[in-house]
Amino acid sequence: MTKKILLLGGDGYIGWPLAMHLANLGHSVSICDNFNKRKWELEIGVKPLYSVPTLHERVAWWNKANEDHIDIIVGDISNQRYVYDAFSYIPDIVINCADQPSSPFSMKGINTAGTTQSNNIASGLNILFAIKKYCPEALYIRLGANALIDFENPGSVNVHHCSSFYEISKLNDCNNIYFAAKNWGLTAVVINTGVVYDDRTSETMLNSKLKTSFHYDRVFGTIVNRFCVQAILGTALTIFGDGTQQCSVSTLQETVTNIGEIVEQQEHLTGKCTIVNRFAQVLTVQEIAESVKRAAAGLGLEVEFQFLENPRLELIKIRNEVLVSSGERKGLLCSEPLEELLKKIVEYRNTILPDTILPVIQWSVD
Repeated sequence: MTKKILLLGGDGYIGWPLAMHLANLGHSVSICDNFNKRKWELEIGVKPLYSVPTLHERVAWWNKANEDHIDIIVGDISNQRYVYDAFSYIPDIVINCADQPSSPFSMKGINTAGTTQSNNIASGLNILFAIKKYCPEALYIRLGANALIDFENPGSVNVHHCSSFYEISKLNDCNNIYFAAKNWGLTAVVINTGVVYDDRTSETMLNSKLKTSFHYDRVFGTIVNRFCVQAILGTALTIFGDGTQQCSVSTLQETVTNIGEIVEQQEHLTGKCTIVNRFAQVLTVQEIAESVKRAAAGLGLEVEFQFLENPRLELIKIRNEVLVSSGERKGLLCSEPLEELLKKIVEYRNTILPDTILPVIQWSVD
């Protein structure tokens, strides 16, 4: 059955491939974005591995080539009037991919911490009140952060798992969602996808004009993407701490497929906030590095490791216990997608900015 979907953050790394995937499933998709992520990249001096067409260019090309069109509603979800105007669309499903998504960004200083809290919490309240006013029967899907949720007790959250202002913002927004579900009878699903890597989905590979962003830098880059870029540069993979930290991981394709399955699901716990874990597997940071090393060896590349003092204050013991009990361990990451990713990075090797990789943002002051 075709559903009207309002996707917030549709210009982003996950949001854009998800919009195409949902349109391909036959749904009516409208995407909102204010392009803040592109602005933040300029402000801190980082950029994706390759240039990404504007959202309008990508949507125009998609709509030209496909019957299932995507609509754009440009605006800022921190603006209540804009949010209410967007929600007058009366969606069946609302998907929030509009976070400021980076822990390092949130820890850079008071301005970025404030931006993170405002973007991720205050904007979340606008969304909840708009759902209550315009579409109280809609399903609200929120991307989660696996550090925040007590997986063994899905009805609770635990502030002691937080290790950055970003994670605190996710926790507080989840608390607001819990309250709205309990108090107003809204229906929500918080989906924990883990660390997402790669840049390929069935839709992004249709044409280079449909590609999504790929970040490897110290602020917006995810760990697998960063390790792959370091392998191509011929520099050591930089492991923070002793590498025993557990990480849940998923490819970009797995992520959009999992969210699509939740959209397609016919029944949800009405009037409840449900937490679901949809990451592919759990590994330690060193196992992720070993996975990239093995894939690089398949391309004839030698890779070394460098252990750095961890710039983050991570509650490793607590997180490890939670993730080990909740995720599936399957050994190292599959080499095939990593090898394909490494080959793609080779094509853009000359665009890599090596000076944007190593960490400079410290969690604490000595």
